[in-house]
Formats: sequence, C-alpha cells, structure tokens
Amino acid sequence: MNEIEANSNGDFVISGELSFTTTSHIYRQGCHLIKATDSPVFDLKRVTSSDNSGPALLAAWTRFAKTLSKTLCFVNLPRQLLAMLKLTNLQQLLPIVINSESEHG
Repeated sequence: MNEIEANSNGDFVISGELSFTTTSHIYRQGCHLIKATDSPVFDLKRVTSSDNSGPALLAAWTRFAKTLSKTLCFVNLPRQLLAMLKLTNLQQLLPIVINSESEHG
C-alpha cells in the first residue's frame, strides 16, 4: 500500500510503488502536505518501484508548490527513478538533493 508519513525529522517518507494506479492518490496526499508545510521535504527511500508516473508526480508537486510560492525538495531517490529523471532531463528541473542514499535500490 502506498502512503506518505512524517518521519522524526519532519520529512515526508513515501513508500510503495509509484505507478499509474497509485499516483493520483499520492498526488492528493502530497498536495495537502505541501499546503500545510513551509518547505516540505519528500523522502523517497521506501519507494519500491516506479513507472513513468513517478517523474510526472514529482514534476506536478514541484509545479503545485511553485503556485503556492513554496520550496520543496526530494531526497533519497531510488536508482530506477533517478535514471528516468536523467533520461527525460527532469533531474535538472526538479529540486532533487543527491546524497549517499540517493542511488539505492
């Protein structure tokens, strides 16, 4: 099951699969969190797999945050998702923090 929950740092950890069937629910959850948080951080370390809906979700959240004049970022992206972002050149457009955990899985 896909969900977003806050961790002890206040970051929002996304878990499960990012696919065509799951992203609309996750998108709505994320939008509520973006509205309620000054500078949300989405941690993707528990994402198990992603199709092309994953990059679209991150782009949509980024666009939504900009409409609210908020800054967000994405951390700990799985290798598969990071590769899709690189392939589509979205990695340069999205607020992604690359660190030692970002290329897991």
